[in-house]
Order: sequence, then structure tokens, then C-alpha cells
Amino acid sequence: NPQIWDFISRYISHLAAPGFFFMMGMGMVLMVESRKKIGWDDQKVFVSFLKRGAILILLQFTLENLAWFERSHNPLHFLSTGVLSTLGACMIVGGFMMRFRAVGVAVISVAAILVTTSIIHTLEPAYAKDQSLLMSLLFVAGRAGVVKVNYPIIPWLGVTGLGMLYGWYWGADRLRGYRMSLVL
Repeated sequence: NPQIWDFISRYISHLAAPGFFFMMGMGMVLMVESRKKIGWDDQKVFVSFLKRGAILILLQFTLENLAWFERSHNPLHFLSTGVLSTLGACMIVGGFMMRFRAVGVAVISVAAILVTTSIIHTLEPAYAKDQSLLMSLLFVAGRAGVVKVNYPIIPWLGVTGLGMLYGWYWGADRLRGYRMSLVL
């Protein structure tokens, strides 16, 4: 944007989605810790994440997409995924990943980010073209026929996993966690 304030506001807003996913991962870990203290087992925790994730996905395809439709009057907005649906999907998968040790979550998270980066790199010449629905939902944002995928699941699952790792790091020593949060 030629206007400096438009550029600054857009630049700052680009930190929002990564922050949502990272903080959701951290919050999931903190929620598990608090629920385990009151006697919840792994299954009850997972069902809670499953329900919460499903609610986010439902909100995406009802309220948020309806709001976009009201603005544009384009019915294709009902076939768009956005940050809420991907947060929901990552919450469901992250709820399953809570059963893994931190090393497993680290491997999955880093692999998700690296695999996505390599896939995008190999698709670069055709990046503007339509991708398959599965490729778009999992790896590469863009159009898949009439469906528009704004936030593919795999790379954002990587960011969610990094948030989970930070949650475990933070929870192991809260004072150290607070200090590191200030630095970050």
C-alpha cells in the first residue's frame, strides 16, 4: 500500500494468525494441566478439544461465512475456510497430539512446517493456479475449484505444536516462562 499507515496496520495484522495458533497450543497445554488436577483423564480432555474444535469449525461455516456473504453477496463465501475452521481442526488434532511426549510434538511440528515449505517451493511456478482440494486443505492456501482455503491445516498445526511446546516449557517453571515471554 502506498499509504504508510495502511502498510503498518496490515504488517502488524499479519502477526495475528500466528499468534492465535501459537497461543492456542499453549492454552491447550495449560488447560490439560488444570483439568488433570481435577481428575480428568486423557479421553475426557480429548473429547473437550473435539467439541471445542467442532464449535469453531461450525462458527466458521455459519456466522463468519455469513458475515462475509452479507458484505459481498457472493455465495462462494460459504465455501471458504478461514482462521476459525483451521483453529478448530488444529485443536482437534492437537488434542490427539497431547498424548505424545514433547519430542514427538516437536518432530511433528517442525516436519509440518518444513514439508509445507518444500511443497510450496516445488509448486511455485504453478502457485497461482488451482490446486486439488486435499492439497489446499492440507498444505497450500488458495482455490480448489469453488472452495477457497485461506489457512491450510498442516503448516498451522506446526505453529500450534510449537505453542504446545512453549506451554510445556512455560509450565515447567512459571517464573522462567514469564521472563521468556517478556523477551519474546
